[in-house]
Amino acid sequence: MKRKVYIAITGPRDEAGRAPFTMFWLDTDGPWHTEQGADGKPVGYRRAQCFRAVPEDYVALGAVVVDTEAGAERLGHAHPDMSEPICVLRCCCCDERTRGRQWRDRDTGYGICKPCVKWMRDAHAVDPKRGESDDSVRRLFGIEGVHWNVEE
Repeated sequence: MKRKVYIAITGPRDEAGRAPFTMFWLDTDGPWHTEQGADGKPVGYRRAQCFRAVPEDYVALGAVVVDTEAGAERLGHAHPDMSEPICVLRCCCCDERTRGRQWRDRDTGYGICKPCVKWMRDAHAVDPKRGESDDSVRRLFGIEGVHWNVEE
């Protein structure tokens, strides 16, 4: 079975070089690679969370390290939500209009704008009890380039 595997590092490394990351892939040769689920997304899409490992160990096995899942899409891997239309959403933080794709954990019609994400990350950098970390931004608002801060 042929497979493209991507790794998006989601947090800081420890003194041993280990980091949390998301590993995701689409079976390009697997039995389900051409099938679509009821929601129209590829059935062969898989993802796994790794909480503490050395990402380079997986690179030696053929994985590609990318900044975000959107970065993998630019390399030829299509995130399932990339097939969804880009639409006008309301920012759930500042109520301004923004363009993006609906994230499954947000009320319909709501998303997040790039300035609000910057504000949350900056606040978290100053005081970890405030704002949101990169990992919580992904969990709460989706993936940059896929769900928010999207380009046509």
